[in-house]
Amino acid sequence: MTKKIVQRQLSPARIVDLRSKKSEDAYGDAVLYIRVVYESEQDHLDPRKVLGLSRHVRQPLRKSFEDIYPIFSLITPDEVESVEAR
Repeated sequence: MTKKIVQRQLSPARIVDLRSKKSEDAYGDAVLYIRVVYESEQDHLDPRKVLGLSRHVRQPLRKSFEDIYPIFSLITPDEVESVEAR
């Protein structure tokens, strides 16, 4: 579900991989870390589309009775190895 929403919002960028992990923030609130690996022209995303991602993902999460806040990490395929090495 989340991948379809992200793909639709970030189009024409192509989502190569999407991984999510539930966790808690420093205050104990539920968060959903979402790592999006994308390909796009010149590795750029439309900032207006990126800003709306949380809102578009939270709506379906609320409908499924999950009060959780999505936190996004957006990277290109070239950046995956360096991110995973951390």
